[in-house]
Amino acid sequence: MKRNFFLLAFVAFSPLHAFGDFVPGRVRTSAQADLQSERSDGRYKGRHSAQLFQLKTDGKGITGFNFKLDSNASVHFAVVETQTSRCGPIYVAKTEDRGRVVLMKIRETLPSLCREERNAEWRVLLTADESPNETSHLLMAGVPEFFLLSQ
Repeated sequence: MKRNFFLLAFVAFSPLHAFGDFVPGRVRTSAQADLQSERSDGRYKGRHSAQLFQLKTDGKGITGFNFKLDSNASVHFAVVETQTSRCGPIYVAKTEDRGRVVLMKIRETLPSLCREERNAEWRVLLTADESPNETSHLLMAGVPEFFLLSQ
């Protein structure tokens, strides 16, 4: 009888957040990387560094990325497709910038899946259509830092 009373009191007076940190629909940063430019042309010519933040929505997985080029404002990219490769996922995300569609392709290489790699890596390709005959490209890479999220 005492054991049942203790169990009932424990469950009744324990805070609900002690049992998990899952809030359906909540968006939070799950990883971040400092990126360095490997190749650029068009409007991205001369750009050297960026920061990329991976966004995870509770109950839905990776749903977007925030991208900060040099010291400009952050731009949100929504994930429109997730592909799989031998070494990790490939995310295709897009945004609109002044009427132009900008696509971002993020290839995530994970050492747990790809024995040739020692570190995780993000390779990011931005493609912006400037006009029907002109496209700008920016290829960047960096090592992501993943955050421990309870879920």
